[in-house]
Amino acid sequence: VPATPHTSRTALKTYKNNPPASLLRLFKIVFSSVGLFPENEAVLRPHLQTLVVHCLRSATQTSSPKNFYFLLRALFRSISGGKFE
Repeated sequence: VPATPHTSRTALKTYKNNPPASLLRLFKIVFSSVGLFPENEAVLRPHLQTLVVHCLRSATQTSSPKNFYFLLRALFRSISGGKFE
């Protein structure tokens, strides 16, 4: 969906006021980039274990773990979609 000036301003306000949402969106972009640029997989692969362990550990130590679970969901969806080998 092409961004119109109105939607991009609205999205910018949403992410500016919510840093976890910004990071989550950034990770989703990175995960989806593997489908478009297969060479990104080699860069991302060494960090997957660290990312999963850190998310699970942090989710148990915070009162609001939903963003960590959203991040893991995005990661596992990209893996199950065949973007990683």
